[in-house]
Amino acid sequence: LALPFYGLEFGLLSYALYKTCYQSTFVQILRFSNRKIEIENIQGKRKKTMEFNRDWSNFRLIKGYFNQPCHIIIRSHGKDTQIAHFISEEERLILYKKIQCL
Repeated sequence: LALPFYGLEFGLLSYALYKTCYQSTFVQILRFSNRKIEIENIQGKRKKTMEFNRDWSNFRLIKGYFNQPCHIIIRSHGKDTQIAHFISEEERLILYKKIQCL
């Protein structure tokens, strides 16, 4: 009687482990050159690249409300994206200070 439920439990556990491994492969690469800022998001086999003109882009640190963490947004010509959302808030503040010095 319990044998079918073992198969269901094993299937759900396998799916949860697969999703956890897939989520942990997220990488974000920031490249700064004289003319542009390139942000490359890689998750598993998916790769998404965004380019921003360095002269027209600006970084903003948006403070979180109550217990929510702050986040860094790069904005240029009507498009924006959040960067470094997977690191801790302390590391995010350090990164923001380093970006401001560039």
